[in-house]
Amino acid sequence: MKVVFLEDVPGVANGGEIKNVKLGFARNYLLPKNLATPATAESLQRISSLKKKSDETRSLLTKNMNELSEKLSGQKISIEARSGANGKLFGSVTDAMIASELNNNFGCKLDRKSIQISESIREVGIQEIPINLFQDIHTTINLIVHPVGTDPSEIEKMVAEKQTKENQPEDPDINPSSDQD
Repeated sequence: MKVVFLEDVPGVANGGEIKNVKLGFARNYLLPKNLATPATAESLQRISSLKKKSDETRSLLTKNMNELSEKLSGQKISIEARSGANGKLFGSVTDAMIASELNNNFGCKLDRKSIQISESIREVGIQEIPINLFQDIHTTINLIVHPVGTDPSEIEKMVAEKQTKENQPEDPDINPSSDQD
């Protein structure tokens, strides 16, 4: 079925475009949500105004998301979670929890789908979280997952100490691979 898109549909088409889509997709999703209309002679004449409106909306959204990207880039947020003595969480930190925390702290309206973690976080520590704000606009934040009743700065110190221990060179006098007899 040929339709004219009224709004941007991520991964499908931008507003003002004409595309062939499957009949079920058009009937069950695009048409009821007013994201597209059937491509009739009348709707084809309105395309130029739709494209202009869609381009204006997209440019405004791009501008807003660039500003948000600059605001969020490199920021630290902390989430408190119950954990055992070994640092394993009782449960996990999900993308929805991260989005909610960002929305509360920075006053933005991010969806959980924009948080790009491959799987839920199940350990105490610091994670770098990639965020896809809009089409080609990406940023990263640092997430500090800390046990209930502890300060996030304690986790930062612990991670920093662990990294310095890993980065220290081994003692050069010890050479286990030498076979001198």
